[in-house]
Amino acid sequence: MKKLSIVAWLIVSILLVAMVAWAAPIGKITGITGNVDIMPAGDTQARKLITGDTVNTGDIIRTKGKSRVEVSFNDGNILRLAENTRLKISDYMSGKDKNVSVISLLRGKIQNTVKNIGGAGGRYEVHTPTSVCGVRGTILFNYHLNGISGALFEKGEGYVYNSKMPQDIQRITAGHAMIVSGENQAPQLRAFTPGELNTLKQETNPSSGVFQSLDINSQPGERRGNTLEQYIPTPGETKPYIPPPPLEHGHEPPVPPEPPPPRPES
Repeated sequence: MKKLSIVAWLIVSILLVAMVAWAAPIGKITGITGNVDIMPAGDTQARKLITGDTVNTGDIIRTKGKSRVEVSFNDGNILRLAENTRLKISDYMSGKDKNVSVISLLRGKIQNTVKNIGGAGGRYEVHTPTSVCGVRGTILFNYHLNGISGALFEKGEGYVYNSKMPQDIQRITAGHAMIVSGENQAPQLRAFTPGELNTLKQETNPSSGVFQSLDINSQPGERRGNTLEQYIPTPGETKPYIPPPPLEHGHEPPVPPEPPPPRPES
């Protein structure tokens, strides 16, 4: 009987430690413009966010029209949300034994400044309903609009794949963008233009007054008006994490080609 009591006490202690770890704040709000709300993990009601509020694993953050927010995580990573964006912090563990960060982007646009993912086994990923984008020490922009997902790598490098086709993993480097145009489409890689990068920087910066948005129904690189107001979010959560297959030595996916040099003036 005494042994059973000791075992029961140990189980309860472990559960309490796990609950405390889950509830511990992983970051806080360091910049905000407009109307932004948060649905804490386990709650069914959202509440308004203000600067200084803490965030936790499992929280859902949403920005309204003409609104932005910046989240600074305890490990030094920074996440910025553009207007009309909704995401869930699905997983965020930072420590000596495990470093895992999974941001589930349900709609809209975000900027990720990734300074720390831990050791060789660490990972920072952005999941959308159709894509997975992993990074290593980078500045990365992601979007998911009208069923189409994309990313721009300003710095660093990483990997991308369609969440339904994890075997088709592709390497991506700084200066390049990727787009997944459908549920059964592999990522298409290309060089992005300075204009695209500058616009995304302005759209995700809480102190910026620019709210022009990217129409993802247009061709890559083509710009149109704001379509986010008419966007209807896809119900449900993003796909569960599928570990990418290891890249065999000497068989890494090719680096996307550089853009052609400018034509000489006549």
